[in-house]
Parts: sequence; structure tokens; C-alpha cells
Amino acid sequence: MSAKVLICETDESYLDALVKYLVASDSALNITCYSEVKGFMAEKGSYDVMLMSHEFWMAENKKVHGRINIQITSGEDDLIDGLEHMYKFQNMQKLLE
Repeated sequence: MSAKVLICETDESYLDALVKYLVASDSALNITCYSEVKGFMAEKGSYDVMLMSHEFWMAENKKVHGRINIQITSGEDDLIDGLEHMYKFQNMQKLLE
């Protein structure tokens, strides 16, 4: 069974690279992604993992839920309490562990 993953990041080149890496690492992942908050606000559903940048977490879409919630940060964003944190340019292997 594939894991459902939601990735929301405004940096489209980073988003594209991250999705390509994850698909190459595990082709069974079911990935949904957004680069604009407006599109994300129409989303609803449950995900195994939600990886989102600060802007998307602040949008507070109450119709979307994740079992594992991770904030993607460049290191300059305010870290949100209650979330795990992943730095944009860390070794992506850590994400898969």
C-alpha cells in the first residue's frame, strides 16, 4: 500500500527536485503537491505525511489532516511548535528514515 504524501512549497524548483527525489526513492508514494496557497486551500483529505512550508501551515486549511506533519524551512522561517522540522537543504535521506 502506498503512502499518501502532501507537499506544499512556494519554491517551485525545490518542490520539483524534492518530488523527483522521492519518486526515484520510492515509486509507491502517492504524492500531491501545491506551489500556491490558493490551490492548497481547496484541498481536503487525510495524508500519511504532510510536508509544508511556513506559508501553507499559516493558511490553516482545516479540511486537510496528516498523521506526520513536517514544516519545510530554509532556516530563516519561524519554526512552528508541534511540528517536526526539515531544513530545505539537508540530506534528503534523513527524510526517508
